[in-house]
Amino acid sequence: MRQPETSVFVQKISRPQVIRNYVTKALNRRGMLFKVYVERAITHYTQTVPEELRELKPFDTDTINGLVAAEKRISRLVHTPISDKPQSIPSELEEALVEALPEPERSEARAVLCERYGVIPVHHSELGQNKEMADLGTFIRESGEAIHQLSKVLTQTGIENMPVKEVMLARKELMDVVEAAMCIKRQIDGVLESGNA
Repeated sequence: MRQPETSVFVQKISRPQVIRNYVTKALNRRGMLFKVYVERAITHYTQTVPEELRELKPFDTDTINGLVAAEKRISRLVHTPISDKPQSIPSELEEALVEALPEPERSEARAVLCERYGVIPVHHSELGQNKEMADLGTFIRESGEAIHQLSKVLTQTGIENMPVKEVMLARKELMDVVEAAMCIKRQIDGVLESGNA
């Protein structure tokens, strides 16, 4: 697996600039059509962000005009030259812009953002911070139980008997969980190490 970039350049730029850097790399390396990237980003955005939390106006991706509007909006976000003051990326769109990248840019961008800035913000609930912190222990236990249950189901079903498409989807979602867990673990380790210093 390729290691994420940790150059001085990457370390000194902002979160939006990190995303712009990897979008540019993906488009230049693969020749990926920007229109395809936009469609992926908007699809992920509309599927994962609750309507009441969306800062962007709705994009009608079923029409040409809607796609053009989405393309212009995202183009302004991800094509700002590094030398210019970057346009702010709404936090709830940030994950969608990263998830729409092809590999290996997607994994590299996630790793750099995690290492440099912490977890990519994801809006999962409307709970207050205190309530969320109080539920943290329960959430972690439930996550562990869910993975244990998944292991039992896969053992009983037999991964080799599952359709390849389902196996690939399960692997992707599981790796997302693992990446997020390792990111949080590194942050906790950092706090513990600084506390013991």
